[in-house]
Amino acid sequence: MLSFPDMALLSGVALIVFGPERMPQIARQVGRFIGEVRQTSASFVHTMEQAAHEAPVSHSAPAAPPSPVHPPADPLSP
Repeated sequence: MLSFPDMALLSGVALIVFGPERMPQIARQVGRFIGEVRQTSASFVHTMEQAAHEAPVSHSAPAAPPSPVHPPADPLSP
């Protein structure tokens, strides 16, 4: 999160770079972008929560790892 001095510095730089005529337009575009990101994030979280609730729950024990087919060879044997 940006602190107040950080926001003031960014606003000042943006004002110098873009000028006072374009600042309202840029602020609206930034606001729309932030709104879209929040909406997309909320939609993603909702979809993941819904999928988690709909996923079947398995109550069986986890499967044992597969045993090796051949034991490792002893490198010191002739």
